[in-house]
Amino acid sequence: MQIASGNSENSDKREYEFFQRMAELEPLRRFYLKSNENGLKIYPTDTVSTFDEFAIDELIKGVINKSWIPNDLENVAALAQHYGVMTRLLDWTFNFNVAFYFAAVNALNNICDTGASDKSMVIWALNYDELSRSSVNKSLKFVIPPYIDNPNLKAQKGILSYWKSDPINEEDMYKKRIDRTPLNEILQDNYSGDEIALYKIEMPISEAYKLLTFVNTNGYTTASLFPGYNGVASECNESEMINRARHILGQ
Repeated sequence: MQIASGNSENSDKREYEFFQRMAELEPLRRFYLKSNENGLKIYPTDTVSTFDEFAIDELIKGVINKSWIPNDLENVAALAQHYGVMTRLLDWTFNFNVAFYFAAVNALNNICDTGASDKSMVIWALNYDELSRSSVNKSLKFVIPPYIDNPNLKAQKGILSYWKSDPINEEDMYKKRIDRTPLNEILQDNYSGDEIALYKIEMPISEAYKLLTFVNTNGYTTASLFPGYNGVASECNESEMINRARHILGQ
């Protein structure tokens, strides 16, 4: 199969869903192959397990005529994202303390980077019990990878989500553009249930240190959420960042 050369109208492949899927699949393929090559436990998947390292046709087969993300690739994508590979998955947690921790740490980092203390931080809460029911939701998919293989994810009570995209055939490669609509707007247009699907919690960024202190007191720290020496070292190193942010905040 050959990919047609784009003309002035469709030459920017980055705007098309088909090529976005290929761009997501390539690093997942490398993650899968390198994990297997180095003896790391990796979830079986037909989408990438038989790939030749440089076979573009195999890469295309992993995308063409398939909904995205393929079911057999969900756990691989979730594991890869947790270790830094970019995917379209959104990270969530079943524990509000964990959500508050990440919101507070990110806010304090933002204060150090920009010096701004007059902004707001936003925490989104998703109605999982409602949206996980197939009767009210067909497209928002949830992925809960096995915690036993991932101590970080277990400590963080992680769950991921994505909006299932329809299959794309060869004729539509240059027709379907990427939909970058935020999830809150997608749910507003597609969810018709009686319950609230998504909550938005907004608070001043100046409250970030107090919020971090609250969750730390509850036992949710960098060391506890990233079990092992790396988590301990990160917690030790981030104390300087926290002190800088407190100085900017006058706390």
